[in-house]
Amino acid sequence: MEILQNPWIIGIFSGIVSGIVILIIGRLISSKREKKVYNQKVLQGNQELITPMKPLILENNKSIGDLYSSMKSAVSKKYNINIDDLYSINDFADIIIAETLQSPFLNDEQKKNHCKEILDVKNESTCDKH
Repeated sequence: MEILQNPWIIGIFSGIVSGIVILIIGRLISSKREKKVYNQKVLQGNQELITPMKPLILENNKSIGDLYSSMKSAVSKKYNINIDDLYSINDFADIIIAETLQSPFLNDEQKKNHCKEILDVKNESTCDKH
């Protein structure tokens, strides 16, 4: 038990413990910062994915699923993010439906027709997966 009262041992032990605590705190801060940067890249990637695809889905383009998959793959590579973190075709269709319904420039009949067309594309892409 005399060894535990030795100032050298206490100093070395204290240094090791404080080093471990600082390492853990540093990694927590670093991982939060990395996650924030990653989430910003996903948000930017989703915006880049939606912008060029929006006119195609509104034209009721039947090959939108394949185009969307290709674009999604390209965006995930460009931003070095996991492809599964980007919007799916269903998420994309839901966003476009919400934007259509909120548009003050379309009358109710136009909104209804656009939403029906988008739902058709959404359902077709869901059926293609099965």
